[in-house]
Amino acid sequence: MKDGKTRMKRSAAKKMKQRSAGKPDIELGKRIRLRRVEQKISQAELGDKLGVSFQQVQKYEKGVNRVGAARLQQIATALDVPVTFFYDDATARRAKSKASSSSTAPSASGCCAPTARSRTRRCSVSWCP
Repeated sequence: MKDGKTRMKRSAAKKMKQRSAGKPDIELGKRIRLRRVEQKISQAELGDKLGVSFQQVQKYEKGVNRVGAARLQQIATALDVPVTFFYDDATARRAKSKASSSSTAPSASGCCAPTARSRTRRCSVSWCP
């Protein structure tokens, strides 16, 4: 009886830990594929450089499997780009999207104006001087 309860707890914990890949993972995969194709490297060749199978590279590119920080560093090195290559555009688009959808978002010229809550200047965008 005790063994049955333990199995149930383990399977419930396992289900809670599972996480599906989301939009950021898919976007990251597209950037990996873009750079790999630019470099004229096959999935198998990239897999060899990373020490994984071409199927694993395929999963990264499709966003099925998440790419950890260490693996992303390996991919960036293999594809001869900085890690920021995989995030720069996506981050900028998200920030722009949020700013344009929010009616209280500061304009580009007034982004460092004091906020209503505080008299200190708070800038929420990375490109602001």
